[in-house]
Order: sequence, then C-alpha cells, then structure tokens
Amino acid sequence: FAKVAKSFPTSTPTADTPTLNPIRPSGIPTLKSGKASKADKVKVAGMFASTDETRQAIMQVADFGDTLVATNGKMMFKAPFEGEGTADDPVLFSAKGGKIGPQSEHEEDYGKYPNWKVVVPGELPTIHKGIDTGRLWQILKQASSIARDVNFKAAKGKGEDVTPYVDISINQDGSLGVKSQVSNNGLVETYAHNIQEGSDPVGTFDAELFMDALAGFRALGHEKVAIKSGTERGEGPIMLTSPDAEVVIMRVKTQAVEPTMPERDTKVESAAPIAAEDVPQATPLKTQADTALA
Repeated sequence: FAKVAKSFPTSTPTADTPTLNPIRPSGIPTLKSGKASKADKVKVAGMFASTDETRQAIMQVADFGDTLVATNGKMMFKAPFEGEGTADDPVLFSAKGGKIGPQSEHEEDYGKYPNWKVVVPGELPTIHKGIDTGRLWQILKQASSIARDVNFKAAKGKGEDVTPYVDISINQDGSLGVKSQVSNNGLVETYAHNIQEGSDPVGTFDAELFMDALAGFRALGHEKVAIKSGTERGEGPIMLTSPDAEVVIMRVKTQAVEPTMPERDTKVESAAPIAAEDVPQATPLKTQADTALA
C-alpha cells in the first residue's frame, strides 16, 4: 500500500503541520435525525475537502456517478452516491455544497481530480464494532486539551505550537483506551483515558482530524461506527465505516516526547469507558505495539 500511496498527491501528516479545521464545534456534534439526502451527503463530504489553496485539485467534492469523494490529503471521505458524474469526468461541487459542474469544463481552474482509488486499502478486518461517535469525540476533545494549553501559550510568544496526537488502543474487554502527551515548559503532560494492561494498539492519530471524521458521521446520522485495520498497526491507514459512508485516516509517526523534568500526569480521565457492542473474536489483534509516545 505504501508504494501505491506515493503516487497520490496526499501525504501522511507530520508532527510539524498542525491543522485546525473550522468545522470543529465546541460541544459534541449534533446527531442528525432521519435519512441523509444527497445534498446532505455533499455538504458532509465538503467537510473533508482541502482548504489549502495550493492544492486546488482537492478543494472540491467529486461525484463519480456511483461514489462521492472528498479528501484534504490527510483523510478521505467516500460514500455511495447516485450522481451525474462518471469515472472519467466527475461532477464537482464546492466544499459548501454548491454545484460547479463537470470536471472537463473546469479543468483549467482546478486541475484533474486525483485517482482516489489508489489510497483506498483492500479488504481490512473489522477490529471494533459499535464505537460511540459522540463519546469518542468527547474523549478526544479532552485529550487534545493539553495541546491547546500549550498552543495558547505559543500564541503569546511562549514556545511552539504542537499538534494534539493521541494513541488509541483496544482493551481486552472491548473498550477503547486513549492517551496523549505533550511537552510543556520541560514537563511531559499526559492525558489518559481507560488505559489497561494487555491492550492492542490501533495507532497514533491527529486527534482533531479524528474528531472531524466523527463529526461527519454524526452529521449523516450515524451514532456508531466500526474500525477496520490491517495487522500492521504502526503504518498505513485505518477505515471508519458506517452503513453508507467510509473515512480513510492515515496513522502518523511521531517521536517520543522527551522531558527535561520528571513526567507528571496532569489530566487523567476516569469517566466510563467506551464499550464495544460487538467485538469480533476471530480478528487477530496480537501485533507489535506502536511506541511512538511510549
């Protein structure tokens, strides 16, 4: 997969590229009631389009006839769609949902939409079913708060911005564990939620990107999502899936946070863990741990 992905004009996020997305609300995103319309799907897809004006080709939502696609270069949304575009000439929409028209009529303005299929992983086993999108969004919001504290100081000229990376793991009882660490004035500050011995790592992610993905699912009316992943947990993408939408999110690689003073646990979340409604037992979960933030 890594070799194929190199040909796609997107990249795995790195530790020096913090991304703040204006779609992120201050509270748990509203769960849509009722079935999402085609217009709803286009607007939700727009939440995943790039805002980088140097990457015009992926600032739009693309309707390929049977599939709706949007990407910002770090994650990709796709959903079944009954559209007007084709595989060779997709119909483009703005990130806000307005119809632009066939790509062939606007290629001089936006370029050609990249071959999104090359970054979609093959069949991946489901490693967790029944993730509560609202509860996980809330936990990731709490986990990212230690990074926001550092970034607030950075805005005042004290230190540098940091991206809120989180380690996500699956415990033996099927619940999720979340951990985040940042360096703050020589101290390593740690947020931990439901960390248990013997857990299997899912990977390290940009918490805010993950939150945006969960917000998108909730905007479509999906309270629960599943996680799919290959056995090599430290690299490549995972997929969040619901009955009529999928999001591909790349794991990130970060260097261990090095303290200049003793580590301290500044925020430890002890609220009820996220429990799985159904965790498949046949999925092999024994893989090498990702020690990026060990």
